[in-house]
Amino acid sequence: MLRKVAKMLWEAPLNLERFLIIGLGIVITGLMFAEVLVRYIVFSPQLWVEELIIYLVWWFYMAGGAYASYKRNYISCGMVHMLFPTKPKVLIGFRAVADAIGLVMSCIVIVLAYDQFTYSLQVNPRTIHLLLPLAYARLALLVGFVLITLYCLTQFIGSIRDLTRRLPATSSAGSGN
Repeated sequence: MLRKVAKMLWEAPLNLERFLIIGLGIVITGLMFAEVLVRYIVFSPQLWVEELIIYLVWWFYMAGGAYASYKRNYISCGMVHMLFPTKPKVLIGFRAVADAIGLVMSCIVIVLAYDQFTYSLQVNPRTIHLLLPLAYARLALLVGFVLITLYCLTQFIGSIRDLTRRLPATSSAGSGN
């Protein structure tokens, strides 16, 4: 029972991220298509559409970034695997260091994003045409990096766990891998 609840809580943000990536991708594409049609048929750009797209792109981008962090589909350097192909502990150690760096950096960005969000709430800047409060677009940065930090933390814990595990013994004859 407890595992099911934990699994549901873990998957809820992932499902929301998937929904935002797909849903906002469709909405943003549709708005851009409509804007191009209106611009070239009526010869009148609708600047409010561009404003709305930029607002939505914040959420789209951060949902994609959080999901990529969960899947470990971010840019990484594969040189370590070429330098130490037969040393799994070294590879796991490098992965743990990389996870720790990601965790520290995402924590720093959370602080900066929180400051930016609270400042935006106080000053209340708005978009020019739709008068949308920018604080809620900037909230995407805070929410996205909280999720990224959560994923970095779980990956770091997993790397430490892998580092402390005993590896199975392999034959010294080698398999060429």
